[in-house]
Amino acid sequence: MSFFSFTKKIKISLPTKVEKDSYSLVFNIGSGNIAATVVKFTEKPGVSVLSFAEEAIPFQEELNPARHLDLAKTAITSLVAKIQAGNKNSIKNIFYIFSSPWCISQTKTIRVRESKPFKITEEYLNKLIANQEKQTLDIKEHGKIIESKIIQMKVNGYVVSEIVGKQVRELEISLLITAVPEEILSAIEGVVSKSFIVKNVYCHSSTLAIFSVIRDLFPNYEDFVFVDVSHEMTDISLVKSGVIFSTISFPFGRNHCMRELAEKLKVTPILADSMIKMHNTKSNDAMASLKFTTAMQAIVRDWIAKVSETFDQFVEQLYIPEKIFFVATCDLAGDLSGELKAKNFEVITLEAKKINTPTKIDDTMFKVTLTFLDKIYKI
Repeated sequence: MSFFSFTKKIKISLPTKVEKDSYSLVFNIGSGNIAATVVKFTEKPGVSVLSFAEEAIPFQEELNPARHLDLAKTAITSLVAKIQAGNKNSIKNIFYIFSSPWCISQTKTIRVRESKPFKITEEYLNKLIANQEKQTLDIKEHGKIIESKIIQMKVNGYVVSEIVGKQVRELEISLLITAVPEEILSAIEGVVSKSFIVKNVYCHSSTLAIFSVIRDLFPNYEDFVFVDVSHEMTDISLVKSGVIFSTISFPFGRNHCMRELAEKLKVTPILADSMIKMHNTKSNDAMASLKFTTAMQAIVRDWIAKVSETFDQFVEQLYIPEKIFFVATCDLAGDLSGELKAKNFEVITLEAKKINTPTKIDDTMFKVTLTFLDKIYKI
């Protein structure tokens, strides 16, 4: 879910092809930070990273959505200035990968059944997708649709990788559709367009990026859950039979832990942040470690309770797979994934070093993003 709701109307171009050997600017719009890189995609797998920068969205002791958006605008303005100062290449393409709470994603399934075989063409598929977008009122209420990506196709009941040109009687297409509030799109476009005049703008969700990378790394797993804990949010997606069945988000991330720690230990958020970092390097003294552990255990119990509530919502329709992929995008991953293991789930932590891509960037979500883009645009 998103904690934003807007009505303003704008347009963003979403082309379907990119020019090979061109330079691209890639943004990860996260819940608590924004990162960007200039890359060159080539015909060989992988990308050449020319520059990388990131900017934190300033921490708020009490999270206010409107204020959070204003702080995000400031962060992206600073980030664009950094990228522009270090870039000497002509940018042809811009990619935005949105995470919650900036976007909302849902899977929609299109089913067609005819008495006689009919031929699948690209035009026919485009019409099906366009009609589905028109009917997706629950998604459109959250803003502008920025992606409608086919994540699975079935012909006569069987999963296929190619359908164009085939004669079929039964067709089933699963689409991941994502919307972003239009004021957010307008704010970002307004900042970036002042420095980079680019016609080719591509938008996707982090949900699709993570799902795509997990599916490629672990092709034998059709049923699983993936969990991403970022600065402000926890996103949980249930995958059944190779399709994202549902995604649920709630406001619990590293910054929430800082707020809770500060309140429980009667310290400032800055000190709470320091204690989290020292906990991970095992450099807290004995007394501080004891206080931290006691407080953190209570916070983790609250988190696992929210996770259980999410699973209960899933279970109303489907059972929960035992395999959970935990995307390590914050330094509390060990504490949180450990609690999932204690509940007898098989947890696989997806870290930067486990993602097979030539880039040396240690940011897990950025490695996921670049691997995903390199794959789907075949460049």
